[in-house]
Amino acid sequence: VYAPIFLQHHTCQAGEVLPIPPGVPHAHLVGEAAEIMVSSDNVIRAGLTPKYIDRQALVEAVVYGEGERERERETPLVAVSDTKSVLEYRMTDYGLGLGLIRRGVSDGMDLHRYSDASGVILSLFEGAYILTEGERSERVEGPCHIYLDTKTLALKGAAGERETLQLQPCTEGERDGEEDVSPFVGMISYGYSV
Repeated sequence: VYAPIFLQHHTCQAGEVLPIPPGVPHAHLVGEAAEIMVSSDNVIRAGLTPKYIDRQALVEAVVYGEGERERERETPLVAVSDTKSVLEYRMTDYGLGLGLIRRGVSDGMDLHRYSDASGVILSLFEGAYILTEGERSERVEGPCHIYLDTKTLALKGAAGERETLQLQPCTEGERDGEEDVSPFVGMISYGYSV
């Protein structure tokens, strides 16, 4: 009952990212969101779940006090790319990158740009796509998650030319005219050296 009085409320617009430091309880209440965490085994649940809640560990781990309201929205995020196909951020403190794939991209996107990453996960929220590498192509439908081997992303063709790994949207099943549709249809999360 008292939680809304003590907790900060953040309303994120489509494409916004909100880094939350360790020790800060948080909940996503409405809409679509993706939570990206560094590798850890110390998730402590505070509620809103049927899973086990360790109340003592929660009391010990929570950072008490007034947080900095606006600092969280601006750092440690760095916008590194804003193209017609992807809106990309990097979380510089953690070596994590996040690319939001825009809705309505008709010419696809080249995934080779992520060949230097330490790992790449392609998450599609909805829609049907063709994932093409050289002569091979595969139809994938969202929602799904695909781990992309960075060695494959860096492969070169027989003539020494880099083969393209493309993500192309299929034309059937487009959602025209719907209200309150997210401008993003998927995301790419990846690790990089800091």
